[in-house]
Amino acid sequence: MGLIQGSLERPHPIAGARDALATIRSNLHLSSPSLRHAIRAGGALGLAVAAYHVVNLGRHGYWIPLTVIFVLKPGRVETDERIEMRIAGTLLGLAFATGLAVLVGENDVANIAIITITAAFAYGMLLLEYALFT
Repeated sequence: MGLIQGSLERPHPIAGARDALATIRSNLHLSSPSLRHAIRAGGALGLAVAAYHVVNLGRHGYWIPLTVIFVLKPGRVETDERIEMRIAGTLLGLAFATGLAVLVGENDVANIAIITITAAFAYGMLLLEYALFT
Protein backbone atom coordinates (compact mmCIF):
# COMPACT_ATOMS: atom_id res chain seq x y z
CA MET A 1 0.00 0.00 0.00
CA GLY A 2 1.43 3.37 -0.97
CA LEU A 3 1.74 6.48 1.11
CA ILE A 4 -0.77 8.38 -0.99
CA GLN A 5 -4.41 7.39 -0.86
CA GLY A 6 -7.13 8.81 -3.01
CA SER A 7 -6.85 11.28 -5.83
CA LEU A 8 -3.61 13.06 -6.58
CA GLU A 9 -5.49 16.11 -7.82
CA ARG A 10 -5.30 19.17 -5.64
CA PRO A 11 -8.67 20.48 -4.54
CA HIS A 12 -9.59 24.00 -5.54
CA PRO A 13 -8.54 26.32 -2.68
CA ILE A 14 -12.02 27.75 -2.24
CA ALA A 15 -13.65 24.31 -2.29
CA GLY A 16 -11.04 23.00 0.16
CA ALA A 17 -11.67 25.94 2.51
CA ARG A 18 -15.44 25.42 2.29
CA ASP A 19 -15.04 21.71 3.10
CA ALA A 20 -12.82 22.55 6.07
CA LEU A 21 -15.30 25.12 7.39
CA ALA A 22 -18.17 22.66 6.95
CA THR A 23 -16.26 20.05 8.96
CA ILE A 24 -15.52 22.58 11.71
CA ARG A 25 -19.16 23.74 11.82
CA SER A 26 -20.40 20.17 12.02
CA ASN A 27 -18.26 19.61 15.12
CA LEU A 28 -19.11 22.81 17.03
CA HIS A 29 -21.40 21.17 19.59
CA LEU A 30 -20.62 19.54 22.92
CA SER A 31 -21.83 16.14 21.75
CA SER A 32 -18.99 16.10 19.19
CA PRO A 33 -16.12 13.83 20.32
CA SER A 34 -13.69 15.98 18.34
CA LEU A 35 -14.72 19.19 20.13
CA ARG A 36 -14.63 17.52 23.56
CA HIS A 37 -11.14 16.19 22.84
CA ALA A 38 -9.99 19.62 21.62
CA ILE A 39 -11.28 21.23 24.84
CA ARG A 40 -9.61 18.55 26.99
CA ALA A 41 -6.35 18.83 25.06
CA GLY A 42 -6.32 22.63 25.27
CA GLY A 43 -7.05 22.60 28.99
CA ALA A 44 -4.49 19.88 29.69
CA LEU A 45 -1.81 21.68 27.68
CA GLY A 46 -2.62 24.94 29.48
CA LEU A 47 -2.22 23.21 32.85
CA ALA A 48 0.97 21.52 31.67
CA VAL A 49 2.53 24.83 30.62
CA ALA A 50 1.44 26.40 33.93
CA ALA A 51 3.03 23.49 35.82
CA TYR A 52 6.19 23.93 33.76
CA HIS A 53 6.44 27.55 34.94
CA VAL A 54 5.33 26.94 38.55
CA VAL A 55 7.82 24.11 39.09
CA ASN A 56 10.44 26.31 37.37
CA LEU A 57 12.28 23.62 35.46
CA GLY A 58 13.91 26.22 33.24
CA ARG A 59 14.56 25.17 29.68
CA HIS A 60 14.01 21.49 30.54
CA GLY A 61 10.34 21.86 31.46
CA TYR A 62 9.25 21.30 27.86
CA TRP A 63 8.81 17.61 28.67
CA ILE A 64 5.64 18.31 30.69
CA PRO A 65 3.50 19.62 27.79
CA LEU A 66 5.24 17.19 25.44
CA THR A 67 4.13 14.28 27.64
CA VAL A 68 0.57 15.60 27.58
CA ILE A 69 0.64 15.68 23.77
CA PHE A 70 1.98 12.12 23.58
CA VAL A 71 -0.35 10.66 26.21
CA LEU A 72 -3.69 12.41 25.70
CA LYS A 73 -5.95 10.57 23.25
CA PRO A 74 -9.63 11.10 22.36
CA GLY A 75 -10.84 8.10 24.39
CA ARG A 76 -10.44 7.62 28.15
CA VAL A 77 -9.31 4.00 27.79
CA GLU A 78 -6.68 4.95 25.18
CA THR A 79 -5.39 7.76 27.40
CA ASP A 80 -5.20 5.48 30.45
CA GLU A 81 -3.28 2.88 28.44
CA ARG A 82 -0.84 5.56 27.25
CA ILE A 83 -0.30 6.78 30.82
CA GLU A 84 0.42 3.25 32.00
CA MET A 85 2.78 2.64 29.08
CA ARG A 86 4.53 5.97 29.71
CA ILE A 87 5.11 5.11 33.38
CA ALA A 88 6.32 1.57 32.63
CA GLY A 89 8.53 2.73 29.78
CA THR A 90 10.03 5.54 31.83
CA LEU A 91 10.82 3.28 34.79
CA LEU A 92 12.33 0.53 32.63
CA GLY A 93 14.31 3.09 30.63
CA LEU A 94 15.59 4.70 33.80
CA ALA A 95 16.76 1.35 35.18
CA PHE A 96 18.41 0.40 31.89
CA ALA A 97 20.07 3.79 31.41
CA THR A 98 21.35 3.89 34.99
CA GLY A 99 22.92 0.46 34.64
CA LEU A 100 24.46 1.38 31.31
CA ALA A 101 25.82 4.67 32.69
CA VAL A 102 27.47 2.85 35.58
CA LEU A 103 29.08 0.35 33.18
CA VAL A 104 30.31 2.91 30.63
CA GLY A 105 31.35 5.64 33.06
CA GLU A 106 32.67 8.90 31.60
CA ASN A 107 33.92 7.57 28.26
CA ASP A 108 32.71 10.28 25.85
CA VAL A 109 32.97 8.20 22.68
CA ALA A 110 31.08 5.29 24.22
CA ASN A 111 28.38 7.64 25.58
CA ILE A 112 27.89 9.31 22.19
CA ALA A 113 27.66 5.95 20.45
CA ILE A 114 25.16 4.63 23.00
CA ILE A 115 22.99 7.76 22.82
CA THR A 116 22.93 7.62 19.02
CA ILE A 117 22.09 3.92 18.86
CA THR A 118 19.42 4.05 21.57
CA ALA A 119 17.77 7.17 20.10
CA ALA A 120 17.49 5.49 16.69
CA PHE A 121 16.23 2.31 18.34
CA ALA A 122 13.66 4.23 20.42
CA TYR A 123 12.13 5.97 17.40
CA GLY A 124 12.06 2.65 15.56
CA MET A 125 10.11 1.20 18.48
CA LEU A 126 7.49 3.96 18.27
CA LEU A 127 6.06 2.21 15.22
CA LEU A 128 5.71 -1.03 17.20
CA GLU A 129 4.75 -0.01 20.72
CA TYR A 130 4.52 3.29 22.57
CA ALA A 131 5.86 1.83 25.85
CA LEU A 132 9.01 0.65 24.08
CA PHE A 133 9.49 4.10 22.58
CA THR A 134 9.10 5.76 25.96
